[in-house]
Amino acid sequence: MSTVAISMLFVTMLIYSMLSFNTTSKKYNSSTNEGIENGFPINGKAPKQKNLKAALVSLVRNKDLIPLIKTIRQVDDKFNRKFNYPIILLNDEPFTEKFKKKVQSITKANITFGLVEGESWGYPSWIDQEKAKKERETADYMYAKSESYRFMCRFQSGYIFRHPLLKDLDYYWRIEQDTNYFCDIDYDPFRFMKDNNK
Repeated sequence: MSTVAISMLFVTMLIYSMLSFNTTSKKYNSSTNEGIENGFPINGKAPKQKNLKAALVSLVRNKDLIPLIKTIRQVDDKFNRKFNYPIILLNDEPFTEKFKKKVQSITKANITFGLVEGESWGYPSWIDQEKAKKERETADYMYAKSESYRFMCRFQSGYIFRHPLLKDLDYYWRIEQDTNYFCDIDYDPFRFMKDNNK
């Protein structure tokens, strides 16, 4: 037998043994999800329960309208048409009326538009802005020279939790414009987290 044939035989036997191995015995501590009652529903039917204090949240700009519409349509189609969570859109400048009307026209979800301002967007008072500018100009990595990108990262890293529109939420799902959702999400991830003390 050639080396290739022996390798193929070995791989085939390995796959067969893995597929036929019973991992649900007590010896292996039920290492599969077989028989678990509290897992994700696989039958495609979402349980009818009252929604939690949760929302879908995105930090976007007026120029992001077209990619945001694509994302909201996909999120609606794959998840939110079943659960109807509100959507909160945040911007560091006021949303245009055109933006608001267009986004509201594509979904049945309740949409709230908010402004990010004050210390949560910009430099903290204790930062030497001249020194920060010099550092940006000499930095050589992706988005290094973008001041707004740094503000966005800072906001997403902590200040987002303090935004008044999120203060009453227990959970939020950050959605990004131009993100694709290919599969149906037939369970409520917020409910799953609550039920599992997450």
